[in-house]
Amino acid sequence: PTVGPGISDDLDRAQPITFESIDRAIRVSDPRLDIDVCAVRFADEPIPCPYPWLRDLPVLEQSILDLGTFNPPRRLPLMRDVLGAFGPPDDFDLAVLTNADIAIQPLFYELIEDLVNRGHDAASITRRTVQPRFGQSSFAHFATTIGAPHPGHDCFIMTPSLIPSFVGNVALGVRYVARPILWHLMLNARNFETFSDLHATFHVGDDRQWTNPNLADYDRHNVGEAQRVVAYLTEQHGEAAVARLSGTVEFRKASRQGRNVQVCQRVPPMHPARNELDPTDDLLDQQRAFGIGVPQPASRRRADHLCRARTGADDDWPLAARGRVPRVRGDARGQAEEGGRHPAGI
Repeated sequence: PTVGPGISDDLDRAQPITFESIDRAIRVSDPRLDIDVCAVRFADEPIPCPYPWLRDLPVLEQSILDLGTFNPPRRLPLMRDVLGAFGPPDDFDLAVLTNADIAIQPLFYELIEDLVNRGHDAASITRRTVQPRFGQSSFAHFATTIGAPHPGHDCFIMTPSLIPSFVGNVALGVRYVARPILWHLMLNARNFETFSDLHATFHVGDDRQWTNPNLADYDRHNVGEAQRVVAYLTEQHGEAAVARLSGTVEFRKASRQGRNVQVCQRVPPMHPARNELDPTDDLLDQQRAFGIGVPQPASRRRADHLCRARTGADDDWPLAARGRVPRVRGDARGQAEEGGRHPAGI
């Protein structure tokens, strides 16, 4: 989980929390688990990790800037290069890929072993979003806060055999990055499942940097790659199988009509910024998490609806882990900040 110079303040604050969470999880994990956490980075990026367990892997040599012209230029890594850094399949039994700003709970690695023992060869674990309190909140506060569920996919588990067949040049750090790998795992894994009700990972705050309108060039690139992935998966698995995947409708329709999917215009959030010090917000989140109906003023309901319809929910990305069961290894790439979904469900 490393990021280079010039990262955002939010990511700079989040990365130490991620490091601390991994350290705690390693220290309390079952000694039978061989956990290997590795850094995937560009050559000129430092590894600002104070812990001895982080291992440096061969550096990345390509970025999205090698595939076209993007304004403003941002050196974002490609998903296939990050997955390729896991190395030969014989070196590990299981890979875990998450964002650099996604922290894990202390029993995370034992949870992963349990999922494998239950027959899963791939899975997605969605995070919970917690809000900072009392100025400088402690790790204990973040880890024990219930928070709110998040719809995006930002933590993937997979066996080594599933990695080489991933196709496409989607870039990390912008929207539309998680969907192609989600589709890939859903169609190619023997027993894939999404776990959206676990308190296994968390993210501090909900900054949604992926809504930055300056990233439109990168959105267009990832949308084009996603459309090519859908076409490839249709060829490999058939129209009926791909039609069952969430978010493929617009891509399949555009391909049949011989056109490209258009990127929706980014709009800023239409509801007021969350008051970090207002306990009412946290109570509402907890009520929603437990399925309790919470009435809202009509104006807020409309604003929330428009926000979801026009900007979608974000699919976060990347830190990683790889390993054996009982060996879990981890690659990490912390350049990516956010991904997301198109109004049509992408």
